[in-house]
Amino acid sequence: MWWINVIIGVSFCLAMIFIFRWIYYDIKRNYVTKNFVDYRVTLEYNMERAFDLIYKDRILVYSLDAVKVNEEDIDKISKEYVQLVQKLIGPSLQKEFLFLYGNIETFTFNLLEYFNLRYENDEIRKDSMDSLMDGDDTEDK
Repeated sequence: MWWINVIIGVSFCLAMIFIFRWIYYDIKRNYVTKNFVDYRVTLEYNMERAFDLIYKDRILVYSLDAVKVNEEDIDKISKEYVQLVQKLIGPSLQKEFLFLYGNIETFTFNLLEYFNLRYENDEIRKDSMDSLMDGDDTEDK
C-alpha cells in the first residue's frame, strides 16, 4: 500500500507546481500589463536608435540619391535591424518582450512593421525626389 502514498505525493507535488506556475504567470502578466507604457517606451527608444544606426550606415546613401533600396537588400537590412534591436535591449528585456508578445515570431513581426513604416516614410528620400522633380521643371522652362 506504500505505492498509493507515493502516487498521492507525486500528484500533490505536480498539482502544486502547476498552481505555483499559474500564479507566477498571472502575477507576471498583470505586472507587464500594468507597466506596458514603460515597456513600450523602452522598446520604442531602442527601435529608434537601431533604425537611426541602420539608416545612417545602410540606407542614407540611397535616400540622398532619391533611389529606393531593392527588395533583396531591404530584406537583409531589416534582418540586421531586428538583430540590432535585440542586441540593444539585451537578453533579459528580450525575455520580457517575448513574454509580452507571446513568441519570437510576433515580436519580430512588430519590429519589422516599425522598420518598414519608418523606411516607407523616409523624408530624406522624398525631399531628394522632390528636388529632382523641381530641377527637371526648371530645366524645361
